[in-house]
Amino acid sequence: MSTSRIMKYVGVPAVLALFAFPSLAQTDGFFMARYQVGVPRGYTKEYIDRTSWRGFSVGYRWIPDETVTFGIDLAWQGYDKQNDYNTYEVGTASISGVQYRYQNTFQISGQAEYVFNRGGDIRPYAGLGLGGLYIRRLTSFGLFEVEQNPWQFMLRPGVGCSFYMSNGTAFLIGLDYMEGFKNAELDSQSNLAITVGFLFGS
Repeated sequence: MSTSRIMKYVGVPAVLALFAFPSLAQTDGFFMARYQVGVPRGYTKEYIDRTSWRGFSVGYRWIPDETVTFGIDLAWQGYDKQNDYNTYEVGTASISGVQYRYQNTFQISGQAEYVFNRGGDIRPYAGLGLGGLYIRRLTSFGLFEVEQNPWQFMLRPGVGCSFYMSNGTAFLIGLDYMEGFKNAELDSQSNLAITVGFLFGS
């Protein structure tokens, strides 16, 4: 999927939603900020098989009724790995050296969740997100580098639980799965994200 199509179907609605935040914040809703640990899966794991401890997400949810929330999330996860000295095939060339691999993923998605036990102090939830995944992948052999910067359409289901304390503040734990769809530039990228954080609002 081209960058222009991603921006048309994902970026434009997201920007409009961000501009709408001031008025929507006056209705029932909440902001979220979460730290996340990324566990690579599938083709992402084939490229970098190390768990990432560098990730975060922020989001906002509107509450149209007692059991459903809708909103938008922005997330980032960074991966890296060093491979031992070896001879690596890059296209039609063979390069010997220590190889460094870096991958940063940036996610923007519209989210919908069903909330159980609405109004209680402990509120489990399950949801699904749709959006865009931007990937910046860099493979380095010292002075020689190969860079890829594709966009992919993304699904992002997740489950979790909020533990309310006081004044509309809650502690969050969750598990999200991110699946990008293969395109001409890169195979499908996927990971599990273990999240902890806080929400502030209703």
